[in-house]
Amino acid sequence: MTSKTRGFTLIELVVSIAILSLIVLATVTAMRTLANTQARLEQKAEASSQMQLVSNYLRQALSDAKPVTMLELGVPSGVYFYGNESYLQFVAPLAISGRAGGLWSLRLALQEGQLMAQYQPGLQLAEWTDSDLSYVLLSDVEEFAVAYRVNAYDDWVADWDGLESRPDSGMPSHVRLQLKVAGRYWPVIIVAMNQSLP
Repeated sequence: MTSKTRGFTLIELVVSIAILSLIVLATVTAMRTLANTQARLEQKAEASSQMQLVSNYLRQALSDAKPVTMLELGVPSGVYFYGNESYLQFVAPLAISGRAGGLWSLRLALQEGQLMAQYQPGLQLAEWTDSDLSYVLLSDVEEFAVAYRVNAYDDWVADWDGLESRPDSGMPSHVRLQLKVAGRYWPVIIVAMNQSLP
């Protein structure tokens, strides 16, 4: 008795292996693309979250700024609110972990590609130093531009010097911040300043 069972030919095996290889290749490529997309989405979500946190912090700190009058021999000599197009310093009530609350001098400036927030209790009249309490708000910052407005209808100006810039209160009506981080411009931050005394 002869058996008539028939096996696969070599050509059938080669064709089936080739088809199986194409299916595996397509599956691996799809999985790699999915993983890359997930990583990019996580990066974008982190960047968006960072943008929102820093923007909210800057808005809150600026809206809390107070027009603190400085006295020289009992005579008003200015309001502690200074800045130019690359830095800004003012006084605001802050609660810093492990420190006493109250009015703190705050300086925002770009230093070596980082947006730094420096703090000193009370009024900081001397030069700011690296030994001041400081935090990195953002890294990879390419541009930090500040502009000021005397009132809502005036043009933006690049420098602000307290009472010299606005004799009635020493505070601008608005402050505009422009940031460029990692090659992308953030939405412009415009803050209406609080004009009331502390």
